[in-house]
Amino acid sequence: MKDYTFKKVMVRFKNSLKVLVFMAGVLGMVCFLSNLLERRSAENKYAQFFDEQNDFDVLFLGTSHVVDAVYPLELWNDYGIVSYNFGGHGNQMATNYWVLVNAMDYTTPELVVVDCTCLSSNAKTSEVSIEQTHVAMDAFPITPNKIKAVNDLFENPKDKASFVWDFLTYHDRWSELTGSDFSPVENQLKGAEYHIRVSVPSKFEKVPREQKSRDDTIGVEYLIKIIEFCEERGIEVLLTYVPFPALEFKQEEANLAYDIAERYGLNYINFLDMDVVDYATDCLDPGSHLNPSGGRKVTDYLGNYIVSNYHIQDRRQEERYKQWHEDYKKGTAYKFDKIRKLEDLDAYLCMLADKNVNSCIYIRSDSPILKDERMALLLKNISSQIQMSEINGDRGYFLLVDHAGQGLIECTDGSLQNIETSFGRVNYTCDAEIRELYVNSQEENYLVQLDSGADEPDVQIVTVDGITGKIEHNCKFVYDINSGFANAVLWE
Repeated sequence: MKDYTFKKVMVRFKNSLKVLVFMAGVLGMVCFLSNLLERRSAENKYAQFFDEQNDFDVLFLGTSHVVDAVYPLELWNDYGIVSYNFGGHGNQMATNYWVLVNAMDYTTPELVVVDCTCLSSNAKTSEVSIEQTHVAMDAFPITPNKIKAVNDLFENPKDKASFVWDFLTYHDRWSELTGSDFSPVENQLKGAEYHIRVSVPSKFEKVPREQKSRDDTIGVEYLIKIIEFCEERGIEVLLTYVPFPALEFKQEEANLAYDIAERYGLNYINFLDMDVVDYATDCLDPGSHLNPSGGRKVTDYLGNYIVSNYHIQDRRQEERYKQWHEDYKKGTAYKFDKIRKLEDLDAYLCMLADKNVNSCIYIRSDSPILKDERMALLLKNISSQIQMSEINGDRGYFLLVDHAGQGLIECTDGSLQNIETSFGRVNYTCDAEIRELYVNSQEENYLVQLDSGADEPDVQIVTVDGITGKIEHNCKFVYDINSGFANAVLWE
């Protein structure tokens, strides 16, 4: 009888074990699928934040305006500032608040920089798509602060549930899966992004400082929450308003931020009242965002302002932050990868307006580009020293940009011989029959040699990494007005 009972118990135990194994397998499969089907945008944006073992000194909060305008790696390289860009597409001020609260579970900054775009809004989350708020919040693990954020930002139980367990949101993404879902590429820019395009800005009328938006909005409520949250922890706050061709109501909320800054004794940089950027060359789209040329100008201004007004240490010589030097190299490689893929002359010139990018630019003597006012502005945007002198006869226009050495040399007489630069010796010759550009040796002529009777392209550019001094692989851009982008055909 006892033997029978024992066997019965063992059978039950084995059956129970099978059920547990099966349930564990199901749970494991669900977790695997949940991870696979989740959009990688949030994970990619925050990967470098969660990988960092040390504190960040500065955090940036805001909308996509901040994503496009503040480059933490440039702040590191130029000022030694350790920072992260938490700007998010569609982030409202309430979302910014909860992003900060959750980020503070992992780091303690000295300074929080809050952009005041959307100050006049009465929305708590993105007005475009809930997916934008998923990008802002999904990467944060489930913690008490994450639960508080979800309960505050959302009223709909289904929305709340999707942020606690995002499999409910992504379970039907099978048809959208691509190679990047299996081998995701993390953001290399500490939360910032490069969106490379040059647009003609919208026209706008400047409104007087006294004209401002209402101060009883959700945006104002949560900006005050951010300020007081930081004050309680001894963290300084800097308010900004990133530049763009702002319509009247946006200028009014920028004006309102002056009052809030004064009330709390904060510094406030309203870029709308300044000439830090040039909208003719620095707009990504007609009326909202900056391209990398504008972003670099804003970043440089902020870096100088922060080190001049706050006690933020220069970390470049500290052993514990040595990985940032490698991260900067990775960010530079990422930047040149973007440059190599460009097919638009405007965008390419935009990326050359960078003190860490050197270049040799040749323009055919009779090219319409030399008489194009917009192209002249984009070329001059590379350096304020550019004069765009008149071209004589059949000799083209040649521009040597060497930020680390020679500076800038314009040539219109067809010859530069044995010019020592930070990236090697440059020899350039251009006359009725010869088009030659040699860098460092006489082995490779970087200017296109065409068969007799063929049309010469309008623009030819060789791009050099200003950090390493190397001519980047395939960073040779050839452009012809009539046929458009011709890089791949002419350089292979």
